[in-house]
Amino acid sequence: MRNQLLIVLLSLFITSCGKTPIEPEIIKVHLDDYFPLSIGYWWKYQTASGSLVGTMAITKKARFGDHEYFGRAWINETDTSDYEYFRSDSAGRVFTYDFELGDQLIYDFTTEVGKYWEFPSKIGGGVGPYHITIESASDTVLTPKWAFYNCLRISFDVPNMIDEEHWQWFVKGVGLVKWSFWGGKMKDGEWVNERILIDTNLIDP
Repeated sequence: MRNQLLIVLLSLFITSCGKTPIEPEIIKVHLDDYFPLSIGYWWKYQTASGSLVGTMAITKKARFGDHEYFGRAWINETDTSDYEYFRSDSAGRVFTYDFELGDQLIYDFTTEVGKYWEFPSKIGGGVGPYHITIESASDTVLTPKWAFYNCLRISFDVPNMIDEEHWQWFVKGVGLVKWSFWGGKMKDGEWVNERILIDTNLIDP
């Protein structure tokens, strides 16, 4: 039986003393992987300041070599070069297809916290591979609609470069709920350069 992730819906109302949380509503998610892949899945994101980024959706399949991949793109972008292609295996690993490098491991959700794997980098002429590290499995991510607990925080870093780092947060059954990029360091206790999930069809309405 698939695990069901419990997510607390944040509902706020204004009182004379400020914002006070209403009794939280429990929402059930019916998938059990960190990188859900199926045609029709979509995720909508905004910036930390509230500006809409757009909706990312899985809209097609494609076969390259021996594997079939799901094509993910931002909605309204129809050029196939804008697609990213992913597949997953039963062990919990996610691969992406690169038209120059072929099939590459990009996410290994079976890796222990603190360990890293390598992913080819094309930044700066390919000065070195990314070190991709699962930094935490217990982060909390607050969004305008939900609070997500026990998130995986994954960092991407090319050791020979400065200010190319970025971080991503994943939740079982939902996928990518937040990312911070290109020098998005902590500032006054908050992450800057954030993109935050504001809606998805992977959470029961």
